[in-house]
Amino acid sequence: MMRQSVSSLTAEGSSRESCDRARVGLLSVGKHVQTIIGARAFLPSRLPTHLRLRGRLASEVADATEAVQRLTLACERFPYKMGLFNLLARAEARASAAIDGSDASLLEILMYEKGLSAAAPTVGIRHSVAYASEFMRGYQCCHSGISLERILDAHRTITCQIGGVSRHSGTIRDKQTWLGSSDGTIFAAAYVPPPPEDVGGLMRDLISFTNGNWDMPRLVQAALSHYQFEAIQPFAEWNGTVSRLLLALTLSSYSLPRMPALVVSESFLRTQSEYEQRFLAVSKTGDIEGWLTYFMRAMANQARLVEYRLRRLHSLYWRYRRCGVTRVGRSRTDTVLVNLLFRAPVINRALLRDVLNASPNISRNLMSGIVAKKMLSTCQRPTKTRVLVANEILEALCSSPLAQKDMNVRTRARRVPRTPKAN
Repeated sequence: MMRQSVSSLTAEGSSRESCDRARVGLLSVGKHVQTIIGARAFLPSRLPTHLRLRGRLASEVADATEAVQRLTLACERFPYKMGLFNLLARAEARASAAIDGSDASLLEILMYEKGLSAAAPTVGIRHSVAYASEFMRGYQCCHSGISLERILDAHRTITCQIGGVSRHSGTIRDKQTWLGSSDGTIFAAAYVPPPPEDVGGLMRDLISFTNGNWDMPRLVQAALSHYQFEAIQPFAEWNGTVSRLLLALTLSSYSLPRMPALVVSESFLRTQSEYEQRFLAVSKTGDIEGWLTYFMRAMANQARLVEYRLRRLHSLYWRYRRCGVTRVGRSRTDTVLVNLLFRAPVINRALLRDVLNASPNISRNLMSGIVAKKMLSTCQRPTKTRVLVANEILEALCSSPLAQKDMNVRTRARRVPRTPKAN
């Protein structure tokens, strides 16, 4: 059994070790076992049910918790939460697809969902739409806990929508798999997950741990749960996609925050190389503290980034409400219209007519008023009909305070008057 001495961690595992031993600071991470044709696979240990944090790691957890709490408050203050929920779910789905090498823009995803795109959907669009749909469905019942049946159903739905039906869809793997092999063989693999006969028991333990209310911060519980799923690799394919979906649902079930505001896949996409290094270091050297430290920093940085975006979206929402496209201004029609834009920032005349139950002439006049107020602009992509896009909303969803600061510096630099030449 591989054991790593970690000064900032003390744990009491499933074996209910005594408090005296827990203070020693030994946290079991797993062991290597024999698998097919003499290769060695990593068998992760059961996750601890009691964990005490000390030193630097405790500080990192406190910082991440505070950042997530601030983000939760920003979500609670947003005036139209359902619209925000839909936008953030699509942003999470897009980032998850990008990690798997299937990139698509938010605009492409939203246009496809509304049936407005004239082009055939790419793999990235299908991937993102399947992930978002499964997240929306899973969110409705995630607060009652995660179940193996729910995980298998999510895997089946995602694989079928992305790559078509296969015998691996929605089933636990029955063969040995491996990751990152330079020559395609198991002996050159960067990581070999547990043998298939151990996967069922490991998954039952993982689900019990994820649903439990243990003596540790919820963010730490989510970090350990996510690592364990990745270490088990329960499916023959698409493990990463399901693991990120499960993490997003787990964080929502823990009310961290209550909606998918963290967009965790974007954080992993931005730090993909470090993610892989920290993950492999656990099985190679037992560095579970390094994994937890990475996870906390990633969540803290992502929470601050999304909080910045929510402030921009909040400002846009009330600016659009104040603009008013009707003569009265701030009427019920204006409210419904702005809410429609934040639910799906792409519209056409037919969609506007259906939502507002308006005549064709009124819908046409409203669209003209929206364009005149510079709330929307005509989409430049191939479309079936004329489509208007709220580009400011889409830009706010992808904005960064560093990019904004850099843009402001460049703007000020352009405005600096030239020094007159000496006579």
